[in-house]
Amino acid sequence: MGILLQNHRKYAPGARLTIPGIINHNTGGGAFFMLKIYLCEDSKPQLDVLESTIQKYLFINHSNGKIVCKTQNPMELLSYLHAAPSYLGLYYLDVEFDCQFDGFSLAQKIREIDPRGYIVFITVHPL
Repeated sequence: MGILLQNHRKYAPGARLTIPGIINHNTGGGAFFMLKIYLCEDSKPQLDVLESTIQKYLFINHSNGKIVCKTQNPMELLSYLHAAPSYLGLYYLDVEFDCQFDGFSLAQKIREIDPRGYIVFITVHPL
């Protein structure tokens, strides 16, 4: 995952950490809304590193976002979305899973629920 490279750097005070997909959303009237972030990665160590990296970014940049779902199972993510549909969520999806879904077919299912959501594909495998 490209963002993991940034996890090992030391940042000077005031430095800005950038992570693909995370932006500050402004609704136009000066009010900010919370960006709901969803993580789906079948490797537990990679999922934990991704969560930690995003949490650090949110803290350092005072971003108004929250990881609302972190799972290794694509079906669990879809169940969560059906129970609590999102509007304009940010989804980090592994490309390959050890089940009937791959990240791209999972993204198609997410699009049916959250058509305007942001999707970032992640992998530890060379492409």
